[in-house]
Amino acid sequence: MKKEGFMQSITTLFGGKSATITKCLKCQNRSAREESFFDLTLAFPDNKAGEPLPLDALIQYFLDTELLTGDNRYRCDHCNGLQDAERVRALLLLL
Repeated sequence: MKKEGFMQSITTLFGGKSATITKCLKCQNRSAREESFFDLTLAFPDNKAGEPLPLDALIQYFLDTELLTGDNRYRCDHCNGLQDAERVRALLLLL
């Protein structure tokens, strides 16, 4: 199999596109970035009950709005400085 055919097969089986949208809470300016992916890095939320978490719960946690504050503030190009912000991820395309 040629390299191009192999890469197309991998992309078709495992690929997708996601978007990350960040909104500055001071000026409401938004920035967006699209990315291709072959896997999702899913974090595990606090699970004090110790129960197994279903895949859909992990994906929802990945897609939940993230608040960027404190040491994790967003550098807003419009405000020209670090600001509190909200970050949202969306899955645009699953191949």
